[in-house]
Amino acid sequence: MNAKKESNVIDISEDIESLTSFKRDSDRLMKQMKSTGRPVVLTVNGKAQAVLMNPKAYQQMADRLSTLESIARGLAQAKRGEFMTVDECFDQLEAEDVAAGLLIKTKKARKAR
Repeated sequence: MNAKKESNVIDISEDIESLTSFKRDSDRLMKQMKSTGRPVVLTVNGKAQAVLMNPKAYQQMADRLSTLESIARGLAQAKRGEFMTVDECFDQLEAEDVAAGLLIKTKKARKAR
């Protein structure tokens, strides 16, 4: 096994195992997954049935996906013309803070903007 790579990319020569193999030698495969940082694909009758990955790698992948989905939503909204100016954004945030009791709106504070 190589030194810890911290890559989520599967190495098809090392990271694909049968479910039977996993049942027999789960300790080795868990150590492999931990040391490489890569997931292990488990197969049944030669077809992928499950992907085993460590929680940290899963969370990183889920966070990246969430970020990409947010960016895609924002780009789609911008294409549809659904956006606001910086001043409109700050006005909305200020109104939400006032409504939540986090900010007291005063004339002096308003003029400072």
